Amino acid sequence: MKELSRRQLEIFKKVLSKEVSGLDDIVVLYKLSKRTVYREINAINEYIKEYKLRLKNDDGILVLEGTDSDIEKFKFDVIGYRPSIDADKRRKLILSELLQMKEPVKLEYFAREYNVTTATISYDIKEIDKWLSKQNVTIVTKPGVGIYVKGDESNIRRAIINFLYDNVETKDLIEFLNKGYNNINKLSEDINDRLLRLIDYDTVLKIEKAIQKLEKSLDYELAESSYMGLTVHLALALKRIKEGEKIKIGTESLYELKKSDEYKFAEMLAGFLEEEFDISIPEDEIGYITIHLQGARYRANTEDVNDELLNEILHEMISVAEDEFGTNFKDDKMLLSGLKTHLRPTIFRLRMGLAIRNPLINDIKERYSGLFGKCISIANVIKDKLNVDVPDDEIGYIAMHFGASIARKSDMTKRHNILVVCASGIGTLRMLLSKLQMFPQLNIVDTVSSLRVKDFKDRDDIDLIVSTIPIDVKDKKTIIVNPLLLDEDVKKTERRFKHRFYNGLLGEKSHRRQVQRIGTHCVVWQKDN
Repeated sequence: MKELSRRQLEIFKKVLSKEVSGLDDIVVLYKLSKRTVYREINAINEYIKEYKLRLKNDDGILVLEGTDSDIEKFKFDVIGYRPSIDADKRRKLILSELLQMKEPVKLEYFAREYNVTTATISYDIKEIDKWLSKQNVTIVTKPGVGIYVKGDESNIRRAIINFLYDNVETKDLIEFLNKGYNNINKLSEDINDRLLRLIDYDTVLKIEKAIQKLEKSLDYELAESSYMGLTVHLALALKRIKEGEKIKIGTESLYELKKSDEYKFAEMLAGFLEEEFDISIPEDEIGYITIHLQGARYRANTEDVNDELLNEILHEMISVAEDEFGTNFKDDKMLLSGLKTHLRPTIFRLRMGLAIRNPLINDIKERYSGLFGKCISIANVIKDKLNVDVPDDEIGYIAMHFGASIARKSDMTKRHNILVVCASGIGTLRMLLSKLQMFPQLNIVDTVSSLRVKDFKDRDDIDLIVSTIPIDVKDKKTIIVNPLLLDEDVKKTERRFKHRFYNGLLGEKSHRRQVQRIGTHCVVWQKDN
């Protein structure tokens, strides 16, 4: 194929950049006859047809026919054009801006920012709109005015939170919540830094202070995922309130929520937040805080729960699990109690459309697909009973419960009592506990601050102290670990106990021996008698 001449390439580039729009412009600019211009256009078309492109002469106006991706490919291959960022990342960044903008913005703004054509941005917007429509949010386009996001406030907030969770690594989000932008380690991708700015770190610090006040009054513990979810929800809610955006909850729903104990706690938390931020929090916002607290309720004992639906789901899940794994689960009281405790808030969350995040889900799905696949069938019991889809994060937690049960049934696990020591903050204690839950050999006796370690130095039942900060304890085995419990930290712990650990959430062939090795979830919270 004959290469484009220098003049032909220059003409095509000017058409792309819209420096020229028609044949007459080229005639004047290059001092050519119309016949010569026609020959040049034909030569260009002969070359660009391999890219599925064509310059069409429409009554003297040149129109480039072809898809945005084909145009980008041509620019990349021939012109030496390099976009500042790839299409997927560009769309995520555009969406993050659209979700925060109060006023319409024109396509040209994004075209300049990302060094692409407005046609490319227009195509990006169509792709973004597909994702937003799943969140019941739309993009409105007004000629001469620009584009903006439109939807019910509750749907917009849900879209922002889903977008954040979908695109920011859990470890980065937790590290951000613990340290803020400036002190955070290098992020998985630079894009994360911009996405994290959907929430404000100074706001997070005040929210954590308010939640810690509330926790003193709660009769249950906020699990890590619930703590993080509540923090992110409140950070976003406060930002939207300050911007004058109001969320609405039905009068009837609000009336029912006010009857619950959690509404009183939500009012208490709202009061703490009003003191911290000097703002007024409307009743509807308190209603949504109530829903989060209800979803977060993980009670230590559920023996007195008499819920027909809950028990029905539990027993059917056990029955399906026995078929899937070919083992008896009905005699595992720890599984029945732990799973029942977990299912109450799970049912509520699914009915209310609340999301839960499982920081270990990628490890479970990628490394232990066998276990995860079987638990999809088990989770279908919930799907059929409630007529809702069960997200992978929930299935991951279910897998961890059944994994723990199978690990307990084997004779391969010797349990070691450990004391966990942390400074403070969501990014240390809560993430570390989630990681430690993966090892059925470890029984967490308690979690304490460094100031309280001395109260435990005489405890005979503690085999090891695991700390995220240096501590001065002479009479106990002690190791210092990263809150994310890296591979080298696991090896340190193994060396202390002089044998190899496994977390074997239903192993693949290389992890199998006489039984299928499986990991754990709630069992590490149980204290051995």
